[in-house]
Amino acid sequence: MKYFLILLNSIANYDIHTEYENFNAKNYGLDFSYFPLDDFLGYDGKYFCTERLFISIFNQKTSFHDFSSGVRFKQVIRVTKNSNWNSLYPEAATGNWIEVELFGKAFECDFGILKIPIEHEVVKNYVADFLIVSENGVKKLLLNHCPYLAGCEIAPNDISMLNSILGKIIKNRDNFLLLKHFKGDIF
Repeated sequence: MKYFLILLNSIANYDIHTEYENFNAKNYGLDFSYFPLDDFLGYDGKYFCTERLFISIFNQKTSFHDFSSGVRFKQVIRVTKNSNWNSLYPEAATGNWIEVELFGKAFECDFGILKIPIEHEVVKNYVADFLIVSENGVKKLLLNHCPYLAGCEIAPNDISMLNSILGKIIKNRDNFLLLKHFKGDIF
């Protein structure tokens, strides 16, 4: 099976009601200025999806025995619309959003997080999280309102280069859109 390193689109910020403790967000909500590009987003090491996406591909009870492994429901998320949203889309709703927990093992489950220790000259040592998604998981996302996913195919022996690969994706995201990779071979 093929696996992909994925770079998700992000939200701009947590909402104004979010509280912080030791620089960690708690009781957080999402703040939208524009319609999100995809129905699956990442921010601050957390992962969020629309209720529709969760029901379609992540929920064992509703995804008709073809649910994606490595993901579970965490909580319903508060969503606010800021003044920019209200001026651009005065009649539009944001929809319901859910925080999901990614617990799958990379290169085994449909959705997995690979934790890699990184040595950095300024911030010293830290652990970076890389989202690894199976070909099946990528296709399900692309078919379910996630057309702007960026990433590239990787193998377990590419682990030492993940940081530099991710840097290339960030610098030239349009060339790494996964919809281009599959060229109509999504089904």
